[in-house]
Amino acid sequence: MQMRGQAGEHIRTSREIVVYLGEAARTSHKALFSLGDECYVSASKNIISAILSVAVQDVDRLHVSAGWTAILKVALWTPGEPALYDVINLLRKAGASDVDLGPFRKSDVAHIFPSLYYYRRFDILKRICRAAKAMAESRIDRKVHCHLVSDQEVKIVASSL
Repeated sequence: MQMRGQAGEHIRTSREIVVYLGEAARTSHKALFSLGDECYVSASKNIISAILSVAVQDVDRLHVSAGWTAILKVALWTPGEPALYDVINLLRKAGASDVDLGPFRKSDVAHIFPSLYYYRRFDILKRICRAAKAMAESRIDRKVHCHLVSDQEVKIVASSL
């Protein structure tokens, strides 16, 4: 995107893109950020592929707005379902104790988020977003912000910001 300055010189404006997975992620992000509809790109099902395809465009800043499993996929940089073992290790690095993790050792990865959310472990959720941000930035060499959304309440519950 180019704009003309006073003396005819070109001034480049910042370009932001939001890769989102699910309408709740799009709606939640739009409620907090004033970006136009043209900035939103649906990830369909594969969040990693969507990030990689947007990263080759002329983008200064990329936002990833998605639910629990998709943010885990970014943090672990895997297009498939995150392995429970990897998620447990990620949670441990994010500050979860063995007591916190005990109930999830034989659980489905999707069942971990509600527990962290309802027990108000936003510190851990924020660290997971920061891990996703760091992983994405290391893979695409762009500034990235990750936003974890809740489908049930249609809001951002944790962010890397």
